[in-house]
Amino acid sequence: GEQTGTLPLMLQRAAKQLGTEVQRRALQLATLLEPLLIVAMGLMVMLIVLAVLMPIIQLNQLVR
Repeated sequence: GEQTGTLPLMLQRAAKQLGTEVQRRALQLATLLEPLLIVAMGLMVMLIVLAVLMPIIQLNQLVR
């Protein structure tokens, strides 16, 4: 690029390629992270539901 005088053009092309690469990797990460977050949120909800229902079930068993 320096020898031919097209350094700005070469740097612009390199920046575009690197930007595209970063966008692609970010999309891959988001695609992988989304199902994991959904599973984690489901587990949290399950723990909260169990924390509420377990004492009710134990009281029901004590009454019998």
